[in-house]
Amino acid sequence: QKAYDRAIETLNAFQSRGLPAPVSGGPDPKGHHHPEIYFTLGTCHLLKNDYQSAIRAFEQALKQAPAHTSAWLNLAKAAYEFKDYVKAGHAFAQAYENAPKKNPEQLYYSAIAYLMARRSEPSITAFEKLFKNHADCLTPAWRENFVHALLSADLARRALPHIRLLAEQYADEKKVRWQEILLHQYMQLDMREQARIYAL
Repeated sequence: QKAYDRAIETLNAFQSRGLPAPVSGGPDPKGHHHPEIYFTLGTCHLLKNDYQSAIRAFEQALKQAPAHTSAWLNLAKAAYEFKDYVKAGHAFAQAYENAPKKNPEQLYYSAIAYLMARRSEPSITAFEKLFKNHADCLTPAWRENFVHALLSADLARRALPHIRLLAEQYADEKKVRWQEILLHQYMQLDMREQARIYAL
């Protein structure tokens, strides 16, 4: 019923009746610190845009249930909104790894979050896994961002095949833009003959 404050109050009251959170693997017979309690608390905070509280709750859930895919995913969303892009990148990757059915979008969001954090290496690693494992569902936009990750890491030569593909796939103004980017990269890489032929 979207009564998030009431839900939070109910869960906090339930937890306050129990003992402090046990050490990892310790007994919690009445479930006052069950991972689902923390997951639900985190989800309520996330829906209220209280990202810091959401992050804390999801991390508590994951301490006890490290394979909780939904907690990883919601942690990723909260961290991304909080602009903690490194944490978001890691959490999206963990959500992907722990899901029984792999969702390529989670891997893509991991790559993008790392790219936003200016962490080229983990971003490129995530993109490479995405391209290897999900070649059948890649979009031009995903390839564009992979190019940006490669160029930001000074890996222009590795970006060239992807730039060529984008210049072929797009039409109109976007095609021209990627043609110009390709020509510029040829010149930057001192590939003069390729640049001359392509310019002509």
